[in-house]
Amino acid sequence: MSVSRFAWRSALRPGLVFVAAIGVAACTETRSPAGMGLEAADPALVRRAHYDPVVAGFTPYRPVGPADWRRSNQSVAPSGSQAR
Repeated sequence: MSVSRFAWRSALRPGLVFVAAIGVAACTETRSPAGMGLEAADPALVRRAHYDPVVAGFTPYRPVGPADWRRSNQSVAPSGSQAR
């Protein structure tokens, strides 16, 4: 019960036609520019660029020596009613 080559070709033909049609449709031009670049032509519609330095808000962290782990845990542990 093998399927003949002709059966495979006839089964794949609609898919190939669909893929070719999509490929051709993707290469066609649209009817209107769809608003591409129109806002750049009018300076009133475009917001001004705002510069932020790359290192704004940077906090340098340097290596430190080992610390007592009990004191480190106590400094970050919740206090009062939040503690168990």
